[in-house]
Amino acid sequence: GKITIVLCAQRLHLFRCKADAETNADAADAGSEINSLAMEAAGEAGTILDTAEQRIYAIRQGRSTGGLEPVKKVLVDVYTKLTEAAKNGARLPGLSTGLSDLDNAIMGLNNSDLIIIASRPGMGKTTIALNMALHVAKTTGKAVAMFSLEMSREQLCMRLLASESFVDNKKLQTGDLSEEEWRKIAAASSSIGSTDMRLDDNPTLSVADMNAACRRVHSHSPSGGGLAPSWKMAKICPNGL
Repeated sequence: GKITIVLCAQRLHLFRCKADAETNADAADAGSEINSLAMEAAGEAGTILDTAEQRIYAIRQGRSTGGLEPVKKVLVDVYTKLTEAAKNGARLPGLSTGLSDLDNAIMGLNNSDLIIIASRPGMGKTTIALNMALHVAKTTGKAVAMFSLEMSREQLCMRLLASESFVDNKKLQTGDLSEEEWRKIAAASSSIGSTDMRLDDNPTLSVADMNAACRRVHSHSPSGGGLAPSWKMAKICPNGL
């Protein structure tokens, strides 16, 4: 009830007070580590920059980049999630995929989840991933970053238009469209264009590049980060990243 939520909030405040001092220490440690990496040239420049960006971002988000973590700091995150769930009465802890049966099975798309969509070629892996990403962008207003290691941005948009307008993808490719289909495509374009979806079709992207791009999207997007799917891998950015 309300009393339980108040007690949880009080405990959370105490945990946060203890964690603030440790955050300052984390910032000092991160600065020393970054300086040492740069001075010693320990690794490639891109790797050093990614490490520096990751450490700074983690401190801003109030979390560690890895290693042993004091349980009292973990409890802060747990209490935050519990109190938010209790106040909101959310049925799903994560973002909805738009597919109720799938949501019930995986409890939505949650922070740090790794979701792998696997099947034989031509079975619709890209289509279902696009539909899930578009649903998140439309229903939450969050930024959705999409990385394609195979298809171009134009091909992805073509599939989005086909799915949203219910016009056959082959007809879109040939341009053999009726007036009614043109109207459907115009409406679909307006719907898709109003979302904060971002596409990257660079086939040479590494996982580190995707992580860095997700961190920048989350830091600069007013809506915060949401989902970051990629083809050959599908990854959920924490609340992000």
